[in-house]
Amino acid sequence: MSPLRKRFKSGADIPNQINDFEDCGFLFEDESNDAGFIWMQPAEGELLWNCVRRRPPRSTIVEIGRCEGGSAILMGAAKHEDDRLLSIDNDPVDDPQVKWMLDWFGIKNVELVVADSTTYPADTVKNIGLVLIDGDHTYEGVKADFENWFPWVMTGGLVAFHDVHKAEGKTNGVGMLYKEIIAENPTLQIAVAGTLHVIRKL
Repeated sequence: MSPLRKRFKSGADIPNQINDFEDCGFLFEDESNDAGFIWMQPAEGELLWNCVRRRPPRSTIVEIGRCEGGSAILMGAAKHEDDRLLSIDNDPVDDPQVKWMLDWFGIKNVELVVADSTTYPADTVKNIGLVLIDGDHTYEGVKADFENWFPWVMTGGLVAFHDVHKAEGKTNGVGMLYKEIIAENPTLQIAVAGTLHVIRKL
């Protein structure tokens, strides 16, 4: 039995390859699977999948906040094989497991980087077409990520913020920053699913 299957309850439907979003059910926790890899609701995951597909063609995808690697697997499977996915986390949970999963599904050109996303030299990353901001959720942290990466997103590129909550407070820093961004230019917002909100750079 593969390390992937050992993590799930018997009978869990784990595909040998991921061809479309419907194959990604194993990434999410539900009644038959209490060991999901992605801390998102399925509707949020589907929107993220579609963001990968609808970003500017042949552009680089940047993930901020890898944790257990579920969103890296999802976005890696959604992208074209030759496209680049740069996944950044300063304290990932289990990168050997993520690498095993990438190999299992034949997902290529995914770079698992251990670094501080707020100080990573974003200007050295070419043709950024999608950034998922899902790292430090404090206001200061998410603002630092946004300010470091947004200037280098190409025109027409997408930025997705996960865990956008309406409540105020330090633990809801993503929502606080997002509210400020949209207040300045409401036309930026293009899609919402649960707590995943997406803007397009004009």
